[in-house]
Amino acid sequence: MKKFVLLPFIFSFFIGLSQTKKVELFFDINVSTLTNKSIQKLELIVGNGNKIKIQSVTAYTDFTGNDSINKALAKSRMEVVSDYLIERGFPISEMNFPGETYPKNAKRTKDLAHWRRVDIEYSIIKSEKILFNGIAINNLTEGTLEPIPLRIEFYNNSGTPKEYSIPEMEKLYAFLDANKQVKIFIRGHVCCMDDYTISFLRAKTVNDYLIKRGIDPARLKFEGFSNSQPLVNPEVTPEDQQRNRRVDVIFTLR
Repeated sequence: MKKFVLLPFIFSFFIGLSQTKKVELFFDINVSTLTNKSIQKLELIVGNGNKIKIQSVTAYTDFTGNDSINKALAKSRMEVVSDYLIERGFPISEMNFPGETYPKNAKRTKDLAHWRRVDIEYSIIKSEKILFNGIAINNLTEGTLEPIPLRIEFYNNSGTPKEYSIPEMEKLYAFLDANKQVKIFIRGHVCCMDDYTISFLRAKTVNDYLIKRGIDPARLKFEGFSNSQPLVNPEVTPEDQQRNRRVDVIFTLR
């Protein structure tokens, strides 16, 4: 079983937490395997694009086994749920496995089933703004935002970025790492003449950099646009040409 490391949760400009919510995940008797229904409940928490704080994960059992067996089973159920949350990028503040805490005088089957469970308590972070380079990108859907130019520029006829582009790519990585509900469309461009291949390579360079740094490829897509969408038009000076050898991005929320 994995060793748990409780990490700080990263926020972007928040007002506060909503009221605490709780979800109960139920297990079949004497096992710690997630049921399909429990997985669906977990996905409703972690897969809806909200920023959340997991406050606690607490596991229980019925009292059909002895104390040692019950505590081990509760711990196993807690770890299965915690693994699922942590692997999806949601740190946990508190984990607990009290084992059997069921009142001994109630033995109906449905009562016993109620205690074969794990409780998750969490709060949704009410975000005020998600900003990149001072531009708010909240409440976006596909195609609702103009591309944001980045200071990511390239050598002529090349997919190799200029040296000053690396900090900009790192800034983009840090933003995506801190805002996991954001995805991006990376667009590559060239100057001067039609060259789809180089524009595609430039977009791919940024895409590959982000993946290498740990961004989920499912949050990224990229394409080359040749010289069809110049930032500067007409290109009068070498500086104009350099500004068009670039990458820009369109942000959307998952």
